[in-house]
Amino acid sequence: MDRGQLAHAVELLGSSLPALRGWAVGQAVHRTNLAMAHIACGNLRDAEHCIETALETLSGDRNRQARVNALAAQTLLYARSHDPTACRESAQAVMDLATQFGDIEQAIAAVCRALAEDGDLQAAASLTEPLTVRSVELRMFLQAALVQVE
Repeated sequence: MDRGQLAHAVELLGSSLPALRGWAVGQAVHRTNLAMAHIACGNLRDAEHCIETALETLSGDRNRQARVNALAAQTLLYARSHDPTACRESAQAVMDLATQFGDIEQAIAAVCRALAEDGDLQAAASLTEPLTVRSVELRMFLQAALVQVE
């Protein structure tokens, strides 16, 4: 995705998923990343399936940090699907959960807030951009959020 090759990212992420067989959390994190790539390509149905599967694994009190990323993908999916109520609810879940973590999760929550409030996504992204060197998940989320799907 860093090189703008979104379809190639989907292909690589999809083909490497079986290598994580037996590691449910790893597969869930990988599915979240695959969902981001699908969203960036405009494949919302495929993204929805990936997110649903990831969130099933990342439920409850465990793996909450990975859950932040999956819920952020869900928020973006709802924003792209033009479902403002679901988008707000999902963004609120991200914001609530992100308070337990650091600046990267807070940055993800800020972008989700902008998505849910129809705010200035570019401004929220520019504030979080310096953190992208530390977080692949944040970088993928911003790339998926900012890409203009035709």
